[in-house]
Amino acid sequence: MIANAMHGWRGASLAPRCASSARRVVLALAGGALIGSCGSALPPLPAPLDHEVGVELSGPARDRAVEDLRRAEQRPVSFVAEHVLDAYDLESGRGGRLQGALAVARPDRFRLRSIGPAGLTVLDLVYRGGAYRATTAGGREVTRGRVGRGPSPRGVPVDAIARAFLSRLEGTTVVSVRETRRARVVVLRDRERDELRVAIARRGSDVLEERSLRARRERLRLRYADHRVVRDGVRLPFRVTWTQSEPALRATIVVRRYVIEPRLPAAAFDL
Repeated sequence: MIANAMHGWRGASLAPRCASSARRVVLALAGGALIGSCGSALPPLPAPLDHEVGVELSGPARDRAVEDLRRAEQRPVSFVAEHVLDAYDLESGRGGRLQGALAVARPDRFRLRSIGPAGLTVLDLVYRGGAYRATTAGGREVTRGRVGRGPSPRGVPVDAIARAFLSRLEGTTVVSVRETRRARVVVLRDRERDELRVAIARRGSDVLEERSLRARRERLRLRYADHRVVRDGVRLPFRVTWTQSEPALRATIVVRRYVIEPRLPAAAFDL
């Protein structure tokens, strides 16, 4: 599985014919093959951590919170995560399970793959330096573009995903930092005036949650849990709840294992 994350696969799409193009792409990205029955009831998400009333930080306390966020995304420089994804279309209630692999090479490259039964690839998303290639439907549908310009996979916030995997601080301005009962919340804004709100543990630098907002509407929320030391003091989350607003999707991602600082071939990120 880890090796396959770095090499090319071909396969048939596992999404049903009734799913819209946008929903197929997003479900593939999060790893959800639409199988199972309709009407599955999912528990509501808890309120975002950044909604808690807190105390505005300034001076050295503010600087430390930003530095903790910077430290959290500096190590490891590269990694591969093998995981299982349970994804649900929140409109139909249908859901299913796929396996996935994520390869990251900071500062500017990642590759995300979702794999169904018999090793068939549902989605292969490659990002490098702002440009990306999204391959779906077993290689039959390919979209190439650049964040902020040209075509993009409909419903897939590639820019928000890239920030989560690579660098939240790059290209953003710190708007505010406040401390709440459960977390320190750093609010960032990019050149397009989109907001990213990142909640960090009050003690340590574990990222607990991040939300990407456009025009004050949530596009993507990632909630991180089960942080563990993987190697040499590097702590990483083994459980992530992914919520996508358009189309409506929720996925639970459970990491089976990380490989820290692997030698990732340059060809793994070819566009």
